[in-house]
Amino acid sequence: MTSKHTSRLIHAHNVQKPKTSDRTIKIYDIHNNTYTPTATLTGHTGPIYQLSWSHPKYGTILASASFDGSVLLHRETGGGTSSNTSSGRKASAGGARGSGRGGGHSAGSASGANAANTGGNNNWTTIKAFINLHESSVNSVQFAPHEYGLVCCAASSDGRVSVMTHGEDGEWTVEYLADCKLGVNAVSWAPYSVKASGSSGDGGPVPMPPRIVTGGCDNGIRIWVRNPTTSVWEQEEFEGGHKDWVRDVAWAPVIIPGVSVIASCSEDRTVIIWKKGEEDEGNGDGDFGSDRVDANDEGEESKKKWSSTVLPTFEDPVWRLSWSVTGNILAVSSGDSNVTLWKEELDGSWSRVTHVEDVGESGGAGKEDGSVGQQ
Repeated sequence: MTSKHTSRLIHAHNVQKPKTSDRTIKIYDIHNNTYTPTATLTGHTGPIYQLSWSHPKYGTILASASFDGSVLLHRETGGGTSSNTSSGRKASAGGARGSGRGGGHSAGSASGANAANTGGNNNWTTIKAFINLHESSVNSVQFAPHEYGLVCCAASSDGRVSVMTHGEDGEWTVEYLADCKLGVNAVSWAPYSVKASGSSGDGGPVPMPPRIVTGGCDNGIRIWVRNPTTSVWEQEEFEGGHKDWVRDVAWAPVIIPGVSVIASCSEDRTVIIWKKGEEDEGNGDGDFGSDRVDANDEGEESKKKWSSTVLPTFEDPVWRLSWSVTGNILAVSSGDSNVTLWKEELDGSWSRVTHVEDVGESGGAGKEDGSVGQQ
């Protein structure tokens, strides 16, 4: 994964955008390091900027975001791959954001979406085409944690974030969030988590409301939370940002209960790790730690500030971020076409992994070089 636009560590799904603009998506099966092309997906009328896999409980569904202002949902209806560790699936998008300053305007709407088989027995169909979803380029797309249902959000240069929800009646609804007037470059969902019910009486855990983080062309970062009472998306207080456009944001998987971690990267050549929550608030029962927050404490919980750790400045603008499934390793893709890996040490510092050897060949974990402490 050496593209300057994308780096992804998503289970067996490695998503990469090459430097082409043929407006197609290539599907590959991976077995013992052998890549076999199985399908070519079409339908977009502009370059494709980002892809996102749904959770397997909903089948094999792939969302694609494009310069044409649309989001398409593609589903595999036959074939498939085995789920063992030596096999996987890769999607490669035929479109890459230019190295210049902008997402641009819509190049038209998607129509005639289809999939052409190029081998194997894999069949793909477009189950939903959100044509003209936005008035300008759709720069980012991501499925929500499966616990929230089949939900997908997208960020656009028109300044809005769209939230697409598949209802129990089989219909899709779309909500729009007015985020950044200058344009939104990236969006990421918070991982699913729970808290104690507090005054509800039964004492059982209840889910935290859905949250998303966005990065915009105003150099800012915004956090949105869906009010569990009104179901309205509300903006949460967040202080801090970058000195230039925010190119990507990534909410990390939960490592310590009650602690939220977000990574952001920017044209200003920096990566910032944002952290919120008390690591020593655990109740000692090993269940939920500091996620066991009484309902009466929610006001105090919301007042906690986000702390920041800035990684050493990169030589080029930083384009893409991706967390490992364990949440302790961050992949950073920058404008020099390099992908570097960073991991958090026990003391809270961040070390760069400068060389990663193939586990199958050496079994090694790589070399480390440099560290940065908590600010």
